[in-house]
Amino acid sequence: MLRLTPDPHTMPETPLPSGFHASPSAQTPPKTPPKAPAARPGPNPKRGPPKIDLRRRSALAEASWILPRAELLPAPDRALLRAVFADAIPIARLARLHHQDAPALRRRVRALLTRLASPDYACCWRYASRWPKPRRDVARLCVIEARPQREAARELDMTPYAIREHLRTIRCLALQQHPPTK
Repeated sequence: MLRLTPDPHTMPETPLPSGFHASPSAQTPPKTPPKAPAARPGPNPKRGPPKIDLRRRSALAEASWILPRAELLPAPDRALLRAVFADAIPIARLARLHHQDAPALRRRVRALLTRLASPDYACCWRYASRWPKPRRDVARLCVIEARPQREAARELDMTPYAIREHLRTIRCLALQQHPPTK
């Protein structure tokens, strides 16, 4: 007959892992507080764009991932993010200098941050140089510059269907890099 449980008399004695004790009643590991996960710089694709308070200097210092990704943006958007995050100019002062409304400028910066934190943008930022020219152009216009698909179709002399197919491919590639969690 086949024996499924080991015989304690014939088993060699194995050392206990650290933190365990030899008494039968104390066979549980010691209670230690769980370690906090290591903080990763940049946006968390599972939770969406990071919440950055644009009025506080400490929050601005935590945003080291923004400037490298902003290099692909058009010049005015890139200059705005560089002024806010690299030069640490308050948005209220920038709004006064450019004769704009401060809340509107804050909304624009938040929209840019949401775009930079998206998985689609991250995929374009990392891999667009390896893609064929039509897909790279669609990524630049629709994902990086956030222009409408119809405008991109007119500018690139492509059909709206071809634009959607390229965007669908970009989205699939982005989801492979950052799959959604349930």
